[in-house]
Amino acid sequence: MHPLFTPDGGSPAPPHAVMLEDRISSVDEGNVMMRAWEADPAALFSRRLGKSALELDKTGGRTGCPDIWELDNGDVAIIGRDLTASYSPRLPDGVTIAHDERLVVIPHATIVAAKVDIPDA
Repeated sequence: MHPLFTPDGGSPAPPHAVMLEDRISSVDEGNVMMRAWEADPAALFSRRLGKSALELDKTGGRTGCPDIWELDNGDVAIIGRDLTASYSPRLPDGVTIAHDERLVVIPHATIVAAKVDIPDA
């Protein structure tokens, strides 16, 4: 089923709709395992964590700049290089990447600069 259409193949679902099949993490011996967390595609950017790529001298002023943003629901969005294909074959034990997830890499300076804006647990 295409994610933009309802299960009955009818009219398109709203862009922010989360389809049930995307919330299922696995099926084990007939038992469906639901994810404990799901990203909300309707969440809005709230504030930058750390400094911009320009401030950190991590951009040449062209397209694509690493960045970290807190969303209005408290989740965090990270803009970085998609290296899922490069890292997938060599993930540490216990680390998995779901079909709808990506492994992104950002410069060390980006996360260090964000540390001051990230509260302690």
